[in-house]
Amino acid sequence: MKKAISSAEFCAIDTESSDKDPRKASLFGVAFSVREGHAFYVPIIQADLHGISTDSLLKELRQLLAKRVKVVGHNLKYDYVLLKRYGIQIAVPYFDTMLGWTRQLGHGEEKQGSSVRCPVVD
Repeated sequence: MKKAISSAEFCAIDTESSDKDPRKASLFGVAFSVREGHAFYVPIIQADLHGISTDSLLKELRQLLAKRVKVVGHNLKYDYVLLKRYGIQIAVPYFDTMLGWTRQLGHGEEKQGSSVRCPVVD
């Protein structure tokens, strides 16, 4: 997984958590995908780690997402805020598909042929 993400230009992520508010939620795990049809899920809950400490896993995730991979997600701001609370900084939050879709629709009409980049800002 580390090799796949480290060598990828783009990485889609999604977090699993306990609450809709990322400022209150507990992180259960993170899903990663760098190509269609292939994904990795990393649990964060100690009971699911089978001998790996949560601290060492969070350290690995910090290093992985600090690299220059462009991170994409649906409602990426949520993931960004939640991960940041756990000390995991996404170095290159690149595209939020939820914001991109909203901008594509404009005022209820789909804009044909437009290309929109929606960076997540801190």
